[in-house]
Amino acid sequence: MTEPGTDRELTAPPFPDERALCETCGYPLKGLPSTGTCPECGTPIPESHPDLRTGPAFESGAGPAGYLATAWAVFRHPKQTYRRMRISPNNRLPRLFMLVSAALSAALFALAGSARPPEAWNMMVVLVGTGAVFLAVYVLSYIEVLGMAWVCRRRGWRMPIRVAERVAGYATVGWLPSALAMGVAVNLAGSDALRDAWRDVGGSRVFAVEAAWAFLFLLGVAGMLVFETLVWIGVRQVKYANTRPAGPENAA
Repeated sequence: MTEPGTDRELTAPPFPDERALCETCGYPLKGLPSTGTCPECGTPIPESHPDLRTGPAFESGAGPAGYLATAWAVFRHPKQTYRRMRISPNNRLPRLFMLVSAALSAALFALAGSARPPEAWNMMVVLVGTGAVFLAVYVLSYIEVLGMAWVCRRRGWRMPIRVAERVAGYATVGWLPSALAMGVAVNLAGSDALRDAWRDVGGSRVFAVEAAWAFLFLLGVAGMLVFETLVWIGVRQVKYANTRPAGPENAA
């Protein structure tokens, strides 16, 4: 390939280069043939080539279709999705993905929580809870980013905070099912039918409400566990990720 307006030929930097690692086990690949295998784990060296990290669909088209395709890929094939996650200094799109996930989580909570015509107090709970869900996704995600970067630094993994932010950004889809289920729990907590049914079998109406709120808390914990699981899968797939040397032809 020739640079426009010049006779200088643009060539990709050789791989493996001096910083290249096996993306499976972290073995240094410097000096090994590009068509060989890792001496430590047997992974083919081409599988650690940085050009394979093409990024999720959202980074090719940041619209509804790109979001849905990426969310589905993270849920269905998280290992493969993170294995192909682009490593770039520009985190604008992962941050946008996180923002959309937080907004969708809040919207799902609000829709499910107000599906039945609510009492006034229950509507207030839904409104407050909607804002709380949005903030929780954001705050807990960035707490996770800081913790992830610290742990990886202590273990000597190649994972600066900008990469940790990318991993957490795409893992925020893990909150969506939990947010929907939490909205359903809020709706049930204010349901006379639930309390009456509990009373008919000899239970306390008050206990029925308390049990619903306890279930709401457990659903929030479940959402955190799904998010943490996706994060951990992501960490394992990017902790030795290779990148191209900085240069005009490799700029993000």
